[in-house]
Amino acid sequence: MGSSPVGRGGARGSSPIPSLFALLTLALFSACQEDDHATNAPASVEPAILHHAGTPPPTGASWGQLTSGDRERTYRLFVPPAYDPRTPAPLVFVLHGGGGSGEVVARQTRFDREAESGGFIAVYPDGVVGADGARNWADGRPGLCVERNGVDDVGFLTDLIDVVAAAYSVDPARVYATGISNGAFMSYRLACERAERIAAIAPVAGTLTVAPCAPSRPVSVLHIHGTADRYVPLAGGIGISRTPGFLLMPVAEAIRFWREADGCRDLPRQEAAGTGPERVTRDSTSDYAGSTSVELYEIEGGGHSWPDYGINTPATGLSSAALQATPLIWAFFQAHAR
Repeated sequence: MGSSPVGRGGARGSSPIPSLFALLTLALFSACQEDDHATNAPASVEPAILHHAGTPPPTGASWGQLTSGDRERTYRLFVPPAYDPRTPAPLVFVLHGGGGSGEVVARQTRFDREAESGGFIAVYPDGVVGADGARNWADGRPGLCVERNGVDDVGFLTDLIDVVAAAYSVDPARVYATGISNGAFMSYRLACERAERIAAIAPVAGTLTVAPCAPSRPVSVLHIHGTADRYVPLAGGIGISRTPGFLLMPVAEAIRFWREADGCRDLPRQEAAGTGPERVTRDSTSDYAGSTSVELYEIEGGGHSWPDYGINTPATGLSSAALQATPLIWAFFQAHAR
C-alpha cells in the first residue's frame, strides 16, 4: 500500500468497461474541439536539444525535442543534482492539462523540488498545439482536434521513455505517470495501452476515457478528485467547458474498473481526515500480495485544480491545502514498482 500523507491542516487486464460508458460521447461534432480545462495559458518556451553527443547529460532543468510519428515534439526535463548513473533512477511523467504546457505544469505541481529530494527524473512533455494555439493530449475522446488529426501521444510518450533512458540511467520497473485534467485522462490511456512500461499512475481531476481499456498487466492507481469539480464531475456526465457533448465516466466507475483489472479482491478500506469543507476521504484496496493497489482521494469542496497549488479561480474552484498532492503521489509511486 502507498503511504497516506493527508496534508497540512477479476481477472488481470480483462475487465470490460461497463457498456453504458463504452461510448464516451453523446455526439461527435463536425468540427474538432479543444479541451480548455487547464487553469493556465501555455508558457512560451523555446526548446533546446537535450544534450549534445560527446558531452555529459545535464542535471537540473533542460528542454528537449524529438521526432515522433513524423511530428517534432518538445518536453522539459528535470534531473536531480545528485543523479548518479551507477544507480538507475525512477522516471516520472507529469502531464499538463488542456491548454497548458510542460513548463506550466512543472510550476503548478512543483515536481522539480520533489525530484530533487526523492532522487527521480521528472519529465514534462508538451501536447500538440491545436488550431487555437492550445496544447492538448490525444486522450481517447474522439471530438478533440488531436484525435481527429491522428496524433499518437501514446507513441510519443513511449518514445520519450526510450529517449530519456538512452541519455540517463533509468529503472525500467519504476516508470510512472501523473497529470491533471486532460493530462489525467492521458495517464489513464497510458495505463490502458502501455501497462508493460508504466508501473503506476496518479490522475488528478480526470477519469477514464478509453474504450476498450485492456491493460496487459496490473497498474497501480492513485486518483485525486474534488467533489466540487465542475469540469470533470465526480459523478460523471457532462462538465462545463467549451468542449460540450462528452459523457464522462463517473470516477467511482473508473476506480471499480481498475480494482477489477488489477485483481484487487479485498474490500475497500475508507479513512477520513478533517471535517466540513476540505475534508479528505481515502478509499483504498489492494491485490492478494499487496503489490498492486488502487486508491481514491476525494477532497470535499475541491475544484478542478492541483491540490495545494494555492491559486483559486471562480472557474476552477478551490485548490485545497488539505492534501499535498505532489509528495503523496511520489510516496505512492515509491511503493509500487512494476
